[in-house]
Amino acid sequence: MLDMLAGYKEYIQSFVVFLMAVLAVLFFRRLWPRILFDITHPPIRIEVEKNREIYNEIVELRAIAESDRAYVYRFHNGMEFLPSHPAWKITCTHEVVKHGVTYESPKLQGLLVSLIPGIISPVLTGQSSFAGVVVKDCLECPFKDKCAREGKHVVVMNVDDMESGYCRFHLESQNNKTTIICGIAQGGSVYGIVGVDFCGIRPTEEHIRDVAQKVCRYTDKIQYLLNHKKSFCNSAYIR
Repeated sequence: MLDMLAGYKEYIQSFVVFLMAVLAVLFFRRLWPRILFDITHPPIRIEVEKNREIYNEIVELRAIAESDRAYVYRFHNGMEFLPSHPAWKITCTHEVVKHGVTYESPKLQGLLVSLIPGIISPVLTGQSSFAGVVVKDCLECPFKDKCAREGKHVVVMNVDDMESGYCRFHLESQNNKTTIICGIAQGGSVYGIVGVDFCGIRPTEEHIRDVAQKVCRYTDKIQYLLNHKKSFCNSAYIR
């Protein structure tokens, strides 16, 4: 038996060498470029993958909400007013639309928050004194307790019921009839918005209630991506 194994020793060694060579080729041709990219471009890779996943989420949201538009906004400070007062702005970072509906994101870059208090204030505070703008009580929503802990609110805006002013003009310029938004939060502070728009036809109250829960659910998914998704090393290599 030992003599037989000794006779195959040379073949076994050759096979092992061949196998190691194949693994080395796979490593340097497939894995090494990916590892090198992760080392040299981690911020780019993380942001590209994160934004792709966010985009996929709002594609799903728009489809299941049967809305005309879905989007993500982020707050930021682009400059300061004198004397040393931050000029808070909001920018549309992601947008998907139904076929035939206009993209509005190119017009919604660096919009001053002070111009649209009727839209921003309710989603930050959970209170509204503006006509046509309602903060949903979300009594039947399974996410209501989590949203309460995080300081998030779902706001519904029926444009035809809003008072004249820039907020109404801003929404009408996008052909909106109803807008439903929810805050993206971290540590109890809202720093962004996920929303959907209905253009042309105002949805029924039943549909609005259903969509409000969907917006809340997808806001939670996008919030997780923004707050916790730190590394995408296990994702497919981007070519």
